[in-house]
Amino acid sequence: MTPACIHCLRITLACVVVVLGALCPPAEAQAPVTMKVATVNAGDSPRNTAAYEFAKAIGERSKGRIKAEVYINNQLARGEGATLEGVQLGTINVAPVGSAPIGGIFEPAYLPLDLPFLWTSREQAWKVMDGPIGQELFSSPAASPTLAWTARSGPCSRTWRFSASGSCS
Repeated sequence: MTPACIHCLRITLACVVVVLGALCPPAEAQAPVTMKVATVNAGDSPRNTAAYEFAKAIGERSKGRIKAEVYINNQLARGEGATLEGVQLGTINVAPVGSAPIGGIFEPAYLPLDLPFLWTSREQAWKVMDGPIGQELFSSPAASPTLAWTARSGPCSRTWRFSASGSCS
């Protein structure tokens, strides 16, 4: 993972924290809200790194009002499809998932995104997903249990999809 992409991940996580903070009213003398963050990857994968950074950032920026517990390696659900279903059921609050389970379970329009050699470069993929096609996919009924975030930082521009259910109340 390049330093530019790590920087991009941090900016994305900061955006998530800001939006979640805006959705959550100040909670005086209340117990902290606990969020479950689930990934399907083992070890030091980029998704796990992002999940741990997200947990750290949300705890710091919410001044302890929100606590994120990270569960890696299919601890809460077996596979991305089951993880996405957990998001829908509310047993998982945040989960980075690929487009394959979304396409295979909810919206077939997502399936072509996983075709090999569809994109000639990362820039092309990001341009398409940040443009009208990506916006149409994000506004489809399949996107209803998910939130779409776009982070821009220098050469690392990428649309990230974080699945999130429920509110901070």
